[in-house]
Amino acid sequence: AKWKARFEILSSDPLIVYDGAHNPQGIAAAETNIRQYLAPLTPDGKVCLLMGVLADKDYRTMIATLAPYAKSVVTITP
Repeated sequence: AKWKARFEILSSDPLIVYDGAHNPQGIAAAETNIRQYLAPLTPDGKVCLLMGVLADKDYRTMIATLAPYAKSVVTITP
């Protein structure tokens, strides 16, 4: 099955991957994908993240889960 917005490749050059994870479980799945598929493609195992999380979500857990893989983070208001 292919689910739009779940580790969806938007561009291959440069590589841009979109994941619409919006809860800790989705972020855990995104972390697994980053660790397995994206981190090995970079010299330091880190990627640039663009995140937009509503204040009522468990953003602290989401950030803590992805922080080890973040080269940089840009935040936006969704």
